Amino acid sequence: MGNTKATGWTFAQVPIWLLCNEGISDGAKTLFAYLKYRQGTDAACWPSKQTIADDLGVSTETVGRRLGELDAHGYVVRHTRRGRSTLYEMLAEPEGEKERWEAKVEVRKEKSNPLSKMTHVKNDVPLPPKSDTPPPLKNDPHDDTHKRESITENFAAGAATPSEPSPTPPPKEPKPPTPAQEMFNALADLCQYDLALLSGKDRGILNRVGKQLRDNGKTPKHLAQFARYWYAADWRGQKGQAPTPHDVPSNWGRAKEWLENGGNNARRDERRAEPIDASQATKRQIEDQQTAYAVRALAERAAAGAPV
Repeated sequence: MGNTKATGWTFAQVPIWLLCNEGISDGAKTLFAYLKYRQGTDAACWPSKQTIADDLGVSTETVGRRLGELDAHGYVVRHTRRGRSTLYEMLAEPEGEKERWEAKVEVRKEKSNPLSKMTHVKNDVPLPPKSDTPPPLKNDPHDDTHKRESITENFAAGAATPSEPSPTPPPKEPKPPTPAQEMFNALADLCQYDLALLSGKDRGILNRVGKQLRDNGKTPKHLAQFARYWYAADWRGQKGQAPTPHDVPSNWGRAKEWLENGGNNARRDERRAEPIDASQATKRQIEDQQTAYAVRALAERAAAGAPV
């Protein structure tokens, strides 16, 4: 047998919940192992798509599809860099993947264990105490009713009582959620996602956006402040529409400005009162300006006595 000792980075660790996930293709699992090998002890790796395709013997289009599959399930986070190859950050335990695998193992154990379906009957009838005197022989001439009654009385007087059940140990306290879990749950609640019905793609999006917000110093308390802005100042929130995960970072600057302004639209109303440059104005602003001019002209004509 050859030498199987690892020398350098010739092996890659792949979590079992990824290997046994029937929703992920074998090619995507192979790509995950390759990227873990390239990552080594670093926090990330950055091979180009052409390098990955050459090493795995596939096309760059196939590499792109498999990267999208891992991205959708939360196993890889891609960081695009201008003029350089993409940075790949590998996640061995995306939100909910390990728990889904452990639940699957427990179900399989219950199905494969025949003793789990058996009903155990507890015998609460006390047994007679042991006696040093051997039982009388059959047809023993020395056996009489007096001895049998004495044995019955001794048993009634010294019968052991059933032992009391041992106290139930107190339930273990649940582990406090990690900052990543807190941000994941807060973002899902803000976007009105049902955690029990989340798909792998939605979990991947929530993981990526939550990590982006945490890297920028945001907490679940900041998401609560963003919710105030969204439902009070954004036209979609005023209609009762919940934000998408991508709406949160893209609208964070407007939410910050709104909150710093005391949670009102005074500054926006001041901008509307200023003269509008037609080269930079939107169609709606031009229409508002034209309407204001028309109303002013009708008021002046009415004041002069001219027919309106």
